[in-house]
Parts: sequence; structure tokens; C-alpha cells
Amino acid sequence: MKKILTLITFLMSCSALASATYFERLASMHARGSRLTFKEFKGFYSGRCFNSYQPDRPIGAMLGYMQSSADATEVGPGLSRPIEYKVSAIVEGGSTPGRFDNNFPANKQVYDRIIKRMLVNVSSYVESPTLSFTTDWEPDGRPDIGDELVTYQNYIIEKATALIAQNYQQHGFKKPGEVLYMCYYFKKLD
Repeated sequence: MKKILTLITFLMSCSALASATYFERLASMHARGSRLTFKEFKGFYSGRCFNSYQPDRPIGAMLGYMQSSADATEVGPGLSRPIEYKVSAIVEGGSTPGRFDNNFPANKQVYDRIIKRMLVNVSSYVESPTLSFTTDWEPDGRPDIGDELVTYQNYIIEKATALIAQNYQQHGFKKPGEVLYMCYYFKKLD
């Protein structure tokens, strides 16, 4: 009897996983993921994102990093600021999902152009408990979205979470802690 119950439980788990949306499957992978450091991450990756409001529709995404121009004034060699890197992703819903999978030099130029405009809104990364960053879209000193990156199998999994109660455009009104989108990155570009 115990073996039959175990088999039924296993089959129900398989059935639930098969019927889960891509958004839900990525959330599960993120929960089981391992910590990621900047040193392990440092690079550019293409992948797909799935929004909370369209959990099965793939959206092309590119994840990477950029050196922040932390201080424009030259203070001399003994007082220069350390190099600061910022991690960020671009998600393009209006293009084909495979938009960033090939032609890295051209896509890197697109990434640089888009990220340079929003760099002031993105925090420096932290590695506690895993590689993370926040984005303050207004900017009003209150970050709106928190992103956490983990590794799972051979993928980088990104979870973007609402940090304040507000309307997040297509996602609708979200409370702190509610997930806006899940992404996974599967192709290293550089």
C-alpha cells in the first residue's frame, strides 16, 4: 500500500510539473538554484523571460554588466575610485524571442546604448545571499524592482520582484515580494 501511495504521489507531482506554466517552472528552478557570484557570472548571456501576466509567452532577453562611470572628476592617482560594475538585463517584448541569441557584436551595442541610459537607476550589485541588484525607475531613492540571479543546472535564473506597492504597467498592481517576471539565460555570448 505504501508503494502505491508513493507512486501516486510521484505521478501527481509529474503531472503538476507538466501542467505548470514556464513562469512557474522557472520560479521552481530559482528556488532550487545555487548562489551566484559576480566572478562566476561576469559575461553576457541571451535567454528568455516570462511575465506574470503572460506566463507562457517567451520574450527575448540579454543579461550582462557594464562599468559604471562612478566619478567624472579626476582626483589624481592616489584617490581614484574603485571600478564599479553594474549588472542589468534588457527584455524586448516587441521582437522575436531569439533576438539576442546570435550576432553578439551588434547586440552588445544595443545593450550598451540601452543600459547607459538607465545605469543611474540601477544599483551596484551585491552578492548576499546571491548576485542581486535593484532598479529605481523614477529615480526617487526607493528601488522599485529587485532582481536575484542564481544558477540551476547550466542556466542562470533571474527573478524580478516588486519592492514597493504600486502599479507595474502591464503587470498591474503588485505588493512587495510579488514576482513580476522570471528569466533564464542559456547561451553565453562572449
